[in-house]
Order: sequence, then structure tokens, then C-alpha cells
Amino acid sequence: MAQLWRRHTNELGVVRNPGLRLLPAMLVGLGTAAALAYFAVGLHPDKKMAEPDVEIRASGTSLHLPDGTVCTIERHGCDLSLAQLPPGRVRVIARPEVLFAVAAPALAVAARHGAEALLDDGTGPVAVHPRFPAQMKEWADINPDAPGFRLRVVLRADGIWIGTVDGKVLGSDPRGPSLLPTATGQDYAGLSRKLASVRRTLKDTEDTCALLPALDTPVGEVVRAATAIHKHFGTVLLAVQ
Repeated sequence: MAQLWRRHTNELGVVRNPGLRLLPAMLVGLGTAAALAYFAVGLHPDKKMAEPDVEIRASGTSLHLPDGTVCTIERHGCDLSLAQLPPGRVRVIARPEVLFAVAAPALAVAARHGAEALLDDGTGPVAVHPRFPAQMKEWADINPDAPGFRLRVVLRADGIWIGTVDGKVLGSDPRGPSLLPTATGQDYAGLSRKLASVRRTLKDTEDTCALLPALDTPVGEVVRAATAIHKHFGTVLLAVQ
């Protein structure tokens, strides 16, 4: 290859047109510039595959749909518009103080199709798998002899309840929440520690964990709980209505 390259350059060297003598260098320069542009600009055709299919914004008591329309969740005002959205992964964006009751109908779009969703409160999205009550019951009613461990995390005003699907609560008080609220809010650091302890004890790749927030829970709280579950269990089943 080197001999062939030298032969071509030698032949070009005897051409009387001086502009053609610059042709090899020009070709090399154009190739280098194209390569740099490819990596600098990021012209990767597969990059869009990671983007969600449908993006919905929640604010107040309203949902902002992909086509620009705005509907209110009161009196099921968004049901028809949401039902017409195409199946696929959904990204729901809401400020931390927006109530989960507003975001839940948007997440239900993914539940209808068994798809993954992203819940984003501005601190970064967390992947969840929304499930309707009937789907949650089916998950909880799996044969008890089946491999894996099924855990539920319930977010309520009186604290965080961590328990098994058969009703056993993990904590010092079996009749109370596993983690009481702290002076600054729910104890998500404690939740992460308890989930880590469960995983160390079980060490079963089939373990799954479901998150059941009260509808008046702020989205920011749901994201923090889901992030803790995702860290230790991977898949986050999220109850929606």
C-alpha cells in the first residue's frame, strides 16, 4: 500500500498543472475534517433510540400533552386525550411539589401498554414500570413457592411502610410505619439502608419491589423513593390508578 501511495504521488508530481499537486493533501484534509465533524457533532444514528416516545408535563392540576393541548385531571378531563396517545415509553415531567395524583394519569399511559416510563422532577429521571391495581394484585398473588422475594414500599403521611406482599411489616413496630418522618421530611436515607439490608440478606436476582405512593404525595418524594428502590432492586413497579 505504501509503494502504491508513493507511485501515485510521484506521478502527480510530474503533472504540469500546479493545482493538482495539492490534490492528495486536499483529500486527506477533507477526510480528517469529516471524521472530526462526525465525533464532535455526535452524528450517531442510534442516539435517538434512547429518547422517550411520549413526553407529558404535569403542573397544578393539568397535563400538557405532546400536541400542545392542555387538559385538567379533575373529573377525568384528560382521560380521552390520554387514551388516544400512541403506545410506547412515556416521560412525565413535573416539579417536585406537584402531587402524584396529577402525574399518575400520565404514567397510566405506559401501564396500559406494559411499557416503561420515566418520572422526572427536574433532578433527573428515574425509570419506573407503572401498574394498575389489578396488575399489582396479580404480581402479589404469584405462587408463594415461586423464586424471588416481593417487597412493597408504601408512602403515607405518617411515614414509610416497608413490607412483604403477605402483610408483614419490616420495622420495630409491626402495627406502625417502618420509618417515621424526620424533622426534614420522609426518611429516604433510612429507606435506602433498609433496602440494602434486604438485598444483602436475600441475594436473589428475582427479587422485585413495588412502590405505592398516596395520591397526595409530591412527585419529588416519589422520585426519591423510586431512586432508592432502583438502586437496590433495579426494577421499580409503580402503582397508578
